[in-house]
Amino acid sequence: MLVALLVIGMFVGLTSWHLRQGFSSYIAKGELSDQQALVARLEALYAARGSWDFLRTDPSVWASIVSQNTSARAPIGRYAPVSAYEDCVGKRPGDVVSHETPQGSVRAVCRHTPDGLAARPERQDAQDAASANRPPPRSPGGQLPGLAGRLILFDTNNQRVAGAPVRNSDILVKRPIGPATKPVGELALLVTEAPSGVEQTFLDQSIQIIRLVAACALIVSLLAAYLLSKNFVEPLRKITLGTRQLASGQYQTRIEASRSDEFGDLIRDFNRLAHALEQHQSNRRLWVAQTSHELRTPVSILRAHIEALIDGVRTPSTQEFEVLQKEILHLSKLIGDLNELALADSGALAFKKESVDLPELLVDCLGSFYEKYNNAKISLSVQRCAAAPVFGDASRLQQLFSNLLENSLRYTSAGGSVDINCSRTGSAVVITFDDTPPGVEPTALASLFDPFFRSNESRNSSANGSGLGLAICKSIVVAHQGAITAKQSPRGGLRIEIVFPLLDSRA
Repeated sequence: MLVALLVIGMFVGLTSWHLRQGFSSYIAKGELSDQQALVARLEALYAARGSWDFLRTDPSVWASIVSQNTSARAPIGRYAPVSAYEDCVGKRPGDVVSHETPQGSVRAVCRHTPDGLAARPERQDAQDAASANRPPPRSPGGQLPGLAGRLILFDTNNQRVAGAPVRNSDILVKRPIGPATKPVGELALLVTEAPSGVEQTFLDQSIQIIRLVAACALIVSLLAAYLLSKNFVEPLRKITLGTRQLASGQYQTRIEASRSDEFGDLIRDFNRLAHALEQHQSNRRLWVAQTSHELRTPVSILRAHIEALIDGVRTPSTQEFEVLQKEILHLSKLIGDLNELALADSGALAFKKESVDLPELLVDCLGSFYEKYNNAKISLSVQRCAAAPVFGDASRLQQLFSNLLENSLRYTSAGGSVDINCSRTGSAVVITFDDTPPGVEPTALASLFDPFFRSNESRNSSANGSGLGLAICKSIVVAHQGAITAKQSPRGGLRIEIVFPLLDSRA
């Protein structure tokens, strides 16, 4: 608002100043261009005398020359009435006509005026003639009046020869005297600071119009600024309030997004951020609850057995110690998995990547599982593809395959099978794990890689693990710029599909 006011004020001030200066110079140039008779007389005198010394020695000569040859523009307010022009229609200069005036009919003579022939009463005509024969009047300071007193003659060295005195602050307009290629001097005219009469009225009206337009522009700017501020302030106020609520932990805060402009986009981004923070808070609370639950189970079992041993309810035996060892191992694995998952989430999980042939690594990993699958009466088959080098950490990739094989072994019913297929598709290698029933509900597939997630009871046996295996698998795959998805297997169980970029496609 203040900037608009300052800009409009500067515009009006500079425009008015420039118009006054420019208009005065324009009038002066027009007046100087009318002095053709004076310029011709000065050229003739210079050609006859050979220098301007005669004007330097006798300033009265300059006054006489200027008064006899100056063509002043018609004085403002002295234009003839319309009837004076009508009386001289079809007449020649010097013809006598009868002209009607407020005092009655008078004898008049047709004379030239800036607008054509006009009837001039003989008395006024005689007065004009008499004034033309009088010596030029002087001001009290000795300077010629009117336009004649503003004319100045300069020689070729830009030295003043005759005419009005010149100050450093004076503004001059000039025209050459003599040939344009070799002038003999310059005729200058002082620019008056303020025109008079109709010219001054025109200038004042022009400046008044500029001020009026500036006032209208200021009003329009103020109105536009008010409307824009009203349009901007409301969404900004809502976003500010919503941001403060988010900062205080109220992640359920939402802002109604009914706009389609940039503010609407900002509000929708704010809502997405609020939803993400709310989801993150929910996941954190769920994580804490699930972690405490998973830790509570083995600790409770250990506590119960130890208290029974202390109370003498149970006697120390190898079987009793095996139970305690099993729970300690389970607790140790759970803590290790939690640590690895926390490192993976924070990006601190260590990887030593190099070129690894993925099909060969998969086959090596399968060697330690054939006996486990045979004992569980589950068939294990693999369809190996050609060499498929990837840029990865061999130990982490082996951990990935081991977790998936353990998961399939744990949740596949006896008599079932697990088929592994490895194939190259363009610039990627795809590995799929397909097992037989029980399967996973379609609604649970998206949450299968969440920590501590367990599906329905059909795949939730008592021999389950920590619930972190698939979450760790996802972290390993993502760290290798790959993708892992869970689908329903055409064999009735679960399909895990992993895609890794090939090493040669990373160049």
